Amino acid sequence: MRYRKNVDRSEEIPQHAIKSNLTLSNTSILSCNFYVISTIHALNNLQSNAATLQNIVTSKDVGRYHNLSRTENCLNRIGVSMEDLDSLSVIHVSGTKGKGSTCAFTESILRAHGYKTGFYSSPHLIEVRERIRINGTPVSRENFTSYFWQVHDRLEQSKKANDDYMPGYFKFLTVLAFYIFLKEKLDVVVLEVGIGGTYDCTNTIRNPVACGIASLGFDHTAILGNTIEKIASHKAGIIKMGASAFTVPQIDSAMPVIQEQSNKVQAPLHVVPPLSDYPGTLPELGLDGSAQKWNASLAIQLANTWLNKKTNRSNGDQQLQNNHLGKIPTASAFPLNENFRIGLKNCVWPGRYQTIKRDGITFYLDGAHTLASIKNAVDWFRDKSVSEAKNTGGSVARILIFNLTGNRQCKTLLQPILNAEIDYAIFSPNILDDQSSLPDSINRKETSDSAVRVCNENLSTWMNLQGLSNSIDGTETVNEVNCCSTRSINEAITIINSMRDVKSLNSKDTSVNITKYDHFQIFVTGSLHLVGDTLQLDERKQYRSTCILDLYKM
Repeated sequence: MRYRKNVDRSEEIPQHAIKSNLTLSNTSILSCNFYVISTIHALNNLQSNAATLQNIVTSKDVGRYHNLSRTENCLNRIGVSMEDLDSLSVIHVSGTKGKGSTCAFTESILRAHGYKTGFYSSPHLIEVRERIRINGTPVSRENFTSYFWQVHDRLEQSKKANDDYMPGYFKFLTVLAFYIFLKEKLDVVVLEVGIGGTYDCTNTIRNPVACGIASLGFDHTAILGNTIEKIASHKAGIIKMGASAFTVPQIDSAMPVIQEQSNKVQAPLHVVPPLSDYPGTLPELGLDGSAQKWNASLAIQLANTWLNKKTNRSNGDQQLQNNHLGKIPTASAFPLNENFRIGLKNCVWPGRYQTIKRDGITFYLDGAHTLASIKNAVDWFRDKSVSEAKNTGGSVARILIFNLTGNRQCKTLLQPILNAEIDYAIFSPNILDDQSSLPDSINRKETSDSAVRVCNENLSTWMNLQGLSNSIDGTETVNEVNCCSTRSINEAITIINSMRDVKSLNSKDTSVNITKYDHFQIFVTGSLHLVGDTLQLDERKQYRSTCILDLYKM
């Protein structure tokens, strides 16, 4: 029996939830009713497990080349034709870092102009419905569930006629997003690429209005290749005939690759100007961090192009013409009207350069997970934490909470964090705790044991970078080396709260000579999933049932 509507909490748990073996605390049940649990469990069943993912990487699985045809097949099975998909007015954005922020700025600008917007992004921080937003707000639980089962049932019923094929987690959500956007009759859809671009299932769209490429760097190299040129080729694969393409300034070797793709499909390509080039006062940005200035400029050009095509206006002195190989022209910096400025200022994008202040503690959260983004996050944290320390009027301790996923190089990414002058480091897996995680947080790509093992390896790497012994014998304690690993983010926060209570990095040492701290600054980075778990735990400790709508309040 499938529950399609809200049920009273006193009623029995649906069979879907019972079979799922989900362990839920009273807190989770209060914040996530049973029919939602059933829905998310069905979605989680589409996740690939750790062993399957490893086989894909090691075998260089060619399945990605069928990604677009399989996505189209799934759309057809739920009654969505490619012609239906063509009716969506899409802005498509790829990149290694900054693509999500660019999309958030773009959506906010167009919403400020009065248009009904859709926004598809990944990953989610707390609840999966964050990935699909209408007018800046995550789809409601009721609507998400209703649309989910409409799509899931049609795919399930047509499975036998299609070689028993069901889409994986991300492909299903992409198909679901397209379905929802068509049902909601939107003016514009802002679409963030998942991984790469050319073979990403979001690239099923055929007629984007504008395409943007945010900053490129090294990530997902097992899939995209280990050179900037190979990565740029994937990212530029979203550029299509009829679209106007824009890129932020890139590493020199990436530019010819992007330009080659734009010439191939006869799409005009421009480099966006610095934000300071736009006439008038510098616009105020709702997102913190110096890197957001380039993301904002890219968003301005994408939104402006869409507005011009929507209203059949020309682009003024900006000639959007195909370019021969050579220097790529810079887009015109035009005066920003009030709606542009409102959109930029009111933009909300949680988990990126985000600061949350609590009693005796300030959280600095950024999901940076590439070398360049880690460096930017460290610079941001240092600037903000130093400024806060000056206004605190007492001693301040800096604590790192860190994790990495996806076989990224730990030593390379931890090295820049040494510049943050960390007093204590905690290495935690992306596991909220054992009892009360929302089902949206379940990740079958990695076992809990392997996640903890990675944290211990990260701890060892950090100790080596600090010049400390990487093994703690009976004469040392974790506090004496000022770092540790945990089995969950809840355990990490418990350690920090204990430190705050005694105003010391060693919660067990009550001697009068130990250094006392008046305030604790917590730098959470390395993984967006880690940031999401921290936000979820923080909101729970603030006695709120959910923080999703609070996170995305405009």
